[in-house]
Amino acid sequence: MCFVISTFCFNTHDDPSIFITCQWQKDKTVPNKKYLIYRLTVALLFLVTCLYSVYYERCMSLDCFGFWLIYLTHWGYSLCTLQALLAAIMLSASCISKRAGTKCLKMYPCYWLMHTIATPIAFLITSLFWCAVYDPEVLSFDANNYFVHANNSLMMLVDLLVVSHPTKLAHIIYPVSFAFLYMVFTMVYHSLGGVTRDGDPYIYTILNWDDPVPALLLCAGALCLIMVIYVMVYLLSKCRRRLHDKYCIQEQDVE
Repeated sequence: MCFVISTFCFNTHDDPSIFITCQWQKDKTVPNKKYLIYRLTVALLFLVTCLYSVYYERCMSLDCFGFWLIYLTHWGYSLCTLQALLAAIMLSASCISKRAGTKCLKMYPCYWLMHTIATPIAFLITSLFWCAVYDPEVLSFDANNYFVHANNSLMMLVDLLVVSHPTKLAHIIYPVSFAFLYMVFTMVYHSLGGVTRDGDPYIYTILNWDDPVPALLLCAGALCLIMVIYVMVYLLSKCRRRLHDKYCIQEQDVE
């Protein structure tokens, strides 16, 4: 029973230092300065673009911040930003001193959870937006749209290829639960009379609860899609680790 529960938990890794090391760095016993530069750059870029998206929404909504909170895009981008900041904080603390690093590494379960959700959710958002939501006659392809609907997936893909912590198949329940939570939110928001900044009674035209059957079918399809995406993320993570074990470890043995 304990084994089954631990499979779904995030505080059971026997080597927390794996969450502040790059898969491709040779010496994993000490913090890598190049990896620190990468982590700080990613965190800063996510933070700046996230704040810009808030400012952009305020300008579009006549200084009303509340509408920013209703979109799945911003839920996902906030999660990307938070996990990037946590990763940067943990690694920075480890570079400052061993004691500070040990204390900050206690946050690794939170970072692992957020990274586990943020990665497939970013891919889901990008897929749904460009395939089903984006209309060039209505929406302009500006910097904000690029960062929150395209750059999010690009950065999370790069991150998936460089981090050294594992992706567990059992953790698929978390991004699926996150997506399901958002779907419930849209239903409740609609039932309470919530509208968008344009006064529409639906957050997305493809998710209109005035017509529940197509909305439910879309939700079911999105849940299936997030599961497929997570399996692909899991396989990509496995490939990354196998490539490292095959080439990098063999190279170290030769040396």
